[in-house]
Amino acid sequence: MSLHGRNTGAVVSVDATEDITKRRLVTAGGKHEANKLAVGAAIYDQDDGKSASIQQYGIAEVVTGAAVAVGDLVKSDADGKVVPLAMVDYTPTTSALVGGGTVAELAAEINTALNIERGLIQAAINANKAEVGRICGRALQSAEGANEIIRIQLA
Repeated sequence: MSLHGRNTGAVVSVDATEDITKRRLVTAGGKHEANKLAVGAAIYDQDDGKSASIQQYGIAEVVTGAAVAVGDLVKSDADGKVVPLAMVDYTPTTSALVGGGTVAELAAEINTALNIERGLIQAAINANKAEVGRICGRALQSAEGANEIIRIQLA
């Protein structure tokens, strides 16, 4: 795969509801927004109220909002810059069972511990579902920090 050249891919028009900056992700609402699925990357700067050209898929040049590694799944920050997806890891609790007592008391203690673990697992699943819904692409180049131009494969 060659990374030479400029943006490649289908272009759609979105009515800008704020000033749009080129090489930044844009939502269907016509603006740069965090935690929303982007339609694609702006090809040109565009004024509020005008029709903006947005690259919807393919390889796009974008501006970073943080350090990005090759292969990172990326999403948009509030300024439309790409940042890595923040997936939540599940970490089991380290609480030990006290033990002792009757079988019923031990069973109740085990049940409580299992309910805590189920809650932690479900919280991690829910957080990751929300993040996955925000994926805008995958980084094809790395960046050491914010305001660098890299290429991504739009999702």
